[in-house]
Amino acid sequence: MKEDMMDDPTTLANKIAWETASQKHVREYDDLLAQAATGDSLIDIERDLLRDVLVHAPEVIHLQSGHGLDDPALVYAGARSVVGVDYSEVAVDAAQRRADELGVACRYIAATVPQHVPLPDASADLVYTGKGALIWMPDLDAWAWDGRLPNSFSLLARRRASPPRLSTSTHLT
Repeated sequence: MKEDMMDDPTTLANKIAWETASQKHVREYDDLLAQAATGDSLIDIERDLLRDVLVHAPEVIHLQSGHGLDDPALVYAGARSVVGVDYSEVAVDAAQRRADELGVACRYIAATVPQHVPLPDASADLVYTGKGALIWMPDLDAWAWDGRLPNSFSLLARRRASPPRLSTSTHLT
C-alpha cells in the first residue's frame, strides 16, 4: 500500500479494521483450505457467465480477492492463472499459503483497488470480482474502467440508473 495513503487517519483506521477482520482467514485456515480444494465457491450464475470466457484459459486478475476461495475455483474452471489483489495483507498471506498448498496457479498482492494495483495495463484477459465486493468500491466506474484488459477481450461493468445493475459484455477476437 502506498505510504502517503496511510497518513490519512480514516484510511489508517480502515486498514487496521480490515487487517483485524481478516484474522478470521487465519483462524479458519483448515476449513477454508478444504473449501478451496473443492472449487465450489463460484455460484451457478457466476459459472454460467464465465463459462465462455474460461474455456479460453484466460489470465485472471481478481480484485478484492479476500480469502481467495474463488481463485482456485477459477483455475479449476479453466483459468490459466489468477492474481488476487486485496486490501488486507493478512488475507493475501493466508490466500497465498492455501494456493501453495493446493498447487494452483494463484498469486496474491496487497494493494488498494483500483488506484494502486501494481500490474501493467492489459496484463489480464479477465478482471473478476466476487459476490459482495463491489459494495466496498467508492467509485464503481473507476474500478470497471481500470484498463487492465486488452482491447480484444473485455468484461465490462457499468453503473446504471436506479436500481443499480451490472451488465456484462464479452468480446473475443
